[in-house]
Amino acid sequence: MRAAGGGQVVNVSTAGLAMHSPNWSAYHSSKAAFDTWLRGAAVELRRDRVTVSTAYLSLVRTRMSAPTAHYQHVPMMSAAEAADVVCRVLAHRRSWWPWWARIGVVVSAALPRTVERALAMGVRMIDAVEPLRVLAATGLLRPSRLVRLLKASRRHGRSLATALAGGPPTGIALVDADGPMTYPQLDFVAGIGARRAVTLLGVRPGDRVGLACGGHRGLVAAAVGLARLGADVILLPPDLPHGRLVELLRQERISSLVHEPGGPEVGLPSIAWPHLLTAVDDEAVQDAADRAVGRPPNTAARERTGRVATGGGRPKPGRTFVLTSGTTGIPRAVSRPLSVGMLVGPVTTHLRLTPVRRGEPIVVATPPHHGYGLTYLSAGLILGAPVVLVPGGDPERILHAVADNRAGLLFALPIQLRRICELPASRWPAALGSLRGIVSGAAPLTADLSARLRERFGDRTFNMYATTEAGWAAMATPADLKAAPARSDGLLAGCGSGSSIPRAHRCCPGRPARFRYRAGTRTAAGSRPETSATSIRPAGCSSTGDSTT
Repeated sequence: MRAAGGGQVVNVSTAGLAMHSPNWSAYHSSKAAFDTWLRGAAVELRRDRVTVSTAYLSLVRTRMSAPTAHYQHVPMMSAAEAADVVCRVLAHRRSWWPWWARIGVVVSAALPRTVERALAMGVRMIDAVEPLRVLAATGLLRPSRLVRLLKASRRHGRSLATALAGGPPTGIALVDADGPMTYPQLDFVAGIGARRAVTLLGVRPGDRVGLACGGHRGLVAAAVGLARLGADVILLPPDLPHGRLVELLRQERISSLVHEPGGPEVGLPSIAWPHLLTAVDDEAVQDAADRAVGRPPNTAARERTGRVATGGGRPKPGRTFVLTSGTTGIPRAVSRPLSVGMLVGPVTTHLRLTPVRRGEPIVVATPPHHGYGLTYLSAGLILGAPVVLVPGGDPERILHAVADNRAGLLFALPIQLRRICELPASRWPAALGSLRGIVSGAAPLTADLSARLRERFGDRTFNMYATTEAGWAAMATPADLKAAPARSDGLLAGCGSGSSIPRAHRCCPGRPARFRYRAGTRTAAGSRPETSATSIRPAGCSSTGDSTT
């Protein structure tokens, strides 16, 4: 250009440089650095009759921006409009800003602190509405669904009865070895269970009823029916040794027991779940009468059961209890308080990272008497995602459950995932393309297993850390696990828990650190924090007894 006696340099930059736009700091820093250099160079080039012009464009709708979902509803320039601006800059030899950016430059220069505060307030508002955006995608914010869920929560408390009542009125609720079961069918069977629990076991509101069943429809229907009576349901492993079972029944003051067929004698009123959930002839006649007059099945049964159980009033909400693992002390039944404030952050983060979609099946391979399995069983029922229960942990059955039901998410224990990785490729089903995510939880995910899962499934594995005592705490995404395969310290929004990793540990990956929760966090009822003197406990925090690296 110097040899030719002149010329023009046209630079395409971003209008975001007019203001300190949040969430764009890395992008703007590179653009600002080049823009500053070019402005200095423009003065030097002017003496050689070379002009410099810059087109400061706003967002442009291109194939590069298309994958970003929230850009679809943001005002953007078309590619043709951007090309027109560049041609205008080339023809008129002067820089171009959109009108709002010109105002932004002046205001930012005149009132820098005020603009910074206003932008920070905008960021906080975006964070505040993020849960609404995520929950809206699930359909939970529809007025009818929201009212039904709130009513169910008030009536049934923290139980599977609330999850069932808050779910959609139709569609498949769960799938087990006996096939699919719809929401109306599950509601019908749960009603039978509630009525017969009163008749055969004498269950009353406030009674503590043990439920020692495997992962199938019997556990879900029995838990829902008992919760409708206002009973506290204590979920027990179905394979507990007899002596341990008797000890737990005494320790937890359980008054009756629902068990698998052929269950042991425990000296308490007890019944096998098929007997509890099977209607006798007079009940079948009453259900037929309900249908004849246009009422849902079990309407009369529910009214009769409520009067028998409470003397005519509504039963008080029962609670669902799970056993602690025993790694932080003696196993005990605990029920974690779940207020709206405690749920919004973790639930939003879970749905954003591992979105549960209505109508898309999820496979829950972990036992539902674990807090981990119970959480996602409840989530599937509420959100309308058919829950595929796979008891026993057989790796081939788990994979075929994913393939046969075209499941989008798999929730499993690390030991189950290890067995899946060890399964010969010849025994793997071909149709696993529907699987979007694999969530490991309830036990540590080792670096070796993380690498093997990435080799078999690609970057689809999430590592969740939670305890019965402290609840949800952290989840590592596939990107986190790729950088640090055993990582699980990505704090979930809204949780009062996290890894107490000192700065030295963060600089030296691989060194252990304890998980802890804040003293203000509501822990599970019945749990006690670890009191070991060796725990790393920052001020105001209690240790869960677990560690991360």
